[in-house]
Amino acid sequence: MKLSILNLAPVREGQTYLQAVESMVNLAKHAENIGIERYWIAEHHNMKNLVSSATALLIQHTLANTKTLRVGSGGVMLPNHSPYVVAEQYGTLETLYPNRVELGLGRAPGTDMQTAAALRRGRNSLDFPAEIVELRGYFKDCNPVSAYPSAGFEYTVLYFRIEHRKCLSCGRAWLALCLCFTLCATHDGNGGGDLSQKLQTLYLSC
Repeated sequence: MKLSILNLAPVREGQTYLQAVESMVNLAKHAENIGIERYWIAEHHNMKNLVSSATALLIQHTLANTKTLRVGSGGVMLPNHSPYVVAEQYGTLETLYPNRVELGLGRAPGTDMQTAAALRRGRNSLDFPAEIVELRGYFKDCNPVSAYPSAGFEYTVLYFRIEHRKCLSCGRAWLALCLCFTLCATHDGNGGGDLSQKLQTLYLSC
């Protein structure tokens, strides 16, 4: 069985932010030594006890301190970012660390609404599936402008989702799907239901 780790990069009691980053890297090294397949780093903002605000930088630092571990975002909260900049950043990471970088996407802000507004600075957020199509277009190099060095990359983009009800975007955009059921409530607000039935419905929908 292939196992993965999702790290929120917590700042534990008594730690500095630097020590929290060092703990994140040490866990990645241990994961690599015991054969973990991938290591994803979350994105959160304005949270004093988490150091995962600049996810791409943490990914690069983790890649630089490991040798074979696949490292990625779990995930880039796309409404907070320009798809163009995301393509440039992850294309650069892939150039530096070939076949080791993974790009997971999410549609939540990863923070409160006031902080989300500060992140976006008035940027008109497109509808999420349209942003996915734009981002993939930079990797395929079929948009009106190119995002080097990512242009032409065969990049696997995954949709990171904690709710089964909103997963149709992945199917419409032909994305691989990562469902984080450890974060899901057992009651979905619409009567709950058996998890296997939900997965079957999702599979048929996508």
